[in-house]
Amino acid sequence: MNKEIAKEIPHDLKFYTPREAMWLKFEAHETPATLRLADNYLNLLRPNDKVLDVGCAFGRVANFLAREKNVEVVGVDINRTEIRHAEKIKTSEKVKFKVMDGTQLECSENSFDAVVMAGVIGGVEVGVRKDLLKEAFRVLKSGGTVAVAEYGINLNDSERREKYKADFEKTGEWGSKIILVGKKKLLIVKHFAGKELRNLLSGAGFISIAIRKHSTESAGIGDGKVEKRPQYTVWGVKP
Repeated sequence: MNKEIAKEIPHDLKFYTPREAMWLKFEAHETPATLRLADNYLNLLRPNDKVLDVGCAFGRVANFLAREKNVEVVGVDINRTEIRHAEKIKTSEKVKFKVMDGTQLECSENSFDAVVMAGVIGGVEVGVRKDLLKEAFRVLKSGGTVAVAEYGINLNDSERREKYKADFEKTGEWGSKIILVGKKKLLIVKHFAGKELRNLLSGAGFISIAIRKHSTESAGIGDGKVEKRPQYTVWGVKP
């Protein structure tokens, strides 16, 4: 881990990969939060279900789920600044926020009806993605669902294709982009093919996997350009 980054991380949060550690430097107003869960998945949630929002940031998804689906939500994130802000602006008493590592959840087995991750696994390394889904599997009840929302690879945009190609030489992973936010914050963000997301869930043990491709209109991280961006929601069931 970069020594400058390590200095800024609380002593109990220093055991992170470089990509995870970078998220600790972000303030609430800088965190992208435009990905959404497909309506097809949201319709599966039942009133009073207990939902875990991993990588909740300032709580946009958590508050939405509590308000619109009448579920109880626990939002967790490794970024303390995000959690403090989430507590200040939360809109429902059915939402709780905690500083927690999604790969080492301080939650009992079989304790949630659903786990959601919106824009989380695309910002971390391959091994961390697998650990996040492994933990989601552990804390879900049998019959519970995990849902992941991530941007899709956009091969229709020639500029994007060239960016993917150039950054592949540095990241070693097709679909990854290196993004400079401001002057100091460097991110590596992965865009996925649907098959990649499906394989991640099946590899973690989930069954009955469904996937929906849709789009969201948003500004990209670091470029501020508002456009329609392809995204996927993929979900599966714990046997």
